[in-house]
Amino acid sequence: AGSVCKSALNGFNGSIIAYGQTGSGKTCSLLGLEVEPDIKSIGIVQRAASFLFAAIDHSPDIDEAEIRVSFLEVYKETLRDLCPKTSEYAPLKIRKQTNGETYVEGLNRSQVGSLKEVLKLLNRANGKRTTIATKKGKSSSRSNYIVTFYLSLRKTVEAGGYTINSKLSFCDLGGSEKMKEMIKVG
Repeated sequence: AGSVCKSALNGFNGSIIAYGQTGSGKTCSLLGLEVEPDIKSIGIVQRAASFLFAAIDHSPDIDEAEIRVSFLEVYKETLRDLCPKTSEYAPLKIRKQTNGETYVEGLNRSQVGSLKEVLKLLNRANGKRTTIATKKGKSSSRSNYIVTFYLSLRKTVEAGGYTINSKLSFCDLGGSEKMKEMIKVG
């Protein structure tokens, strides 16, 4: 994950995708055991956020930085913002800009300035995920979950004075097996 984060700081988009059967540890790998900042229990998303903030803080070439984050759930072909600006549900749609870039219309991108702010939003979003009890576990996530960091980094005049824009996405894909084989009976 470190090389993908470094590339995002240099203007490249990147994705880390967790795929596998229910109970294989996809969600735990990406999000950790808890959303608390305990180094032993945090996941790849929290470690990446920590890395990004530290790298930006210690870079002499970055004059200004803006980091935004979004939390998208895809479940049964429906898109849902897990950290919307308001409490009202608004349907989301996939759109394409004139430059060819694909985006989700209506998805909130919350500006964050610290790891603590990311953890707070991540905790809020995780509490809204669609889960179900299965033979593999009492609380199995059944949706695809995408956490995306949007970076806008303004380089110093000495470093060229240009702006780098990139995205770093973390995808937790729902279990790869057929659901009828996984439903908990009794």
